[in-house]
Amino acid sequence: MGAVACLALGFALPDFKATTKEAMKRKLGHSQKALEGMAMERFDALERNAAALVKLSQTEAWRAIETDEYRLFSEEFRRHAAALQKAAGKKNIDAASLAYVQMTLTCVNCHKYVRNKQRVAAL
Repeated sequence: MGAVACLALGFALPDFKATTKEAMKRKLGHSQKALEGMAMERFDALERNAAALVKLSQTEAWRAIETDEYRLFSEEFRRHAAALQKAAGKKNIDAASLAYVQMTLTCVNCHKYVRNKQRVAAL
């Protein structure tokens, strides 16, 4: 998606110089706004925030660690965020709900994985 299209959808391109911590805070914010959009059936906000999550997950700041497992978690997250975006575009609340739950579970599992890797590295 080009810069003009991103701005037209109402969100700015991610700052590619952001830290991973900043990227994760943005992820949380977009996830919360997506949930609000879903709860209120504001499909435009849901679609916009899901698109922002897809784009954010493609930035360098997103990459917390360089492992094959982390890349798989990121691809899975991106797939679920794209499904959320597609469901929002179709105004399909059931598909959006499923995609949101799957996306969230991927986040939780990935964060557990990263914390475990950090613990092991600290030994």
